[in-house]
Amino acid sequence: MLSKFDIQCYTPHTILSQALADLIAQFPSGNFELVQDDLPHEKPDSTYYADENVVWTLSFDGSSTSKGGGVGVVLTSGEGKAQKFSYKLTFACSNNMAEYEALVLGLLAAREEKFKCLHIQEDSNLVVKQLDWTYAIKEPTLAIYRTATQKLSGHFNELRITHVPRATNRYPDALATLASKVEITGELVDI
Repeated sequence: MLSKFDIQCYTPHTILSQALADLIAQFPSGNFELVQDDLPHEKPDSTYYADENVVWTLSFDGSSTSKGGGVGVVLTSGEGKAQKFSYKLTFACSNNMAEYEALVLGLLAAREEKFKCLHIQEDSNLVVKQLDWTYAIKEPTLAIYRTATQKLSGHFNELRITHVPRATNRYPDALATLASKVEITGELVDI
């Protein structure tokens, strides 16, 4: 039935293996022992703490080129501890889409680390104004990103976003530019 529309269907193998892992986790056989994650008499070696009083700053930037997009994300604590991420986007995207991708990836990283207070700094005035509902979103693809951002914002006790000059956002910009220009050879893994 789909052949008249010239549509080809295929199932990614990574999703199948993840579905199998989820199914096994949901229906254990009954003969199992719970995994003990904590090590006796040892403190985990972690430089980042999920202290609810620590305000983390999320700086991000996106870049789109003919070779694909890239995003750079920097999470910095009030004490100066920083986590830096750079991601290669392997799909065609606009600069605004790359900016939103960076924001969503930064929020996901902050949620994963269980940060509760987040101050977002962005150099794209358009993204800031769209997120605080000052500007309407005209591109349907960007509306999806704003919805994802709203869902992720529910994981934080305090979340505020401010516009900063482009000169203060150079590190995430450099990470995004590097990711967008690098060419990855070999097998790609979709995230």
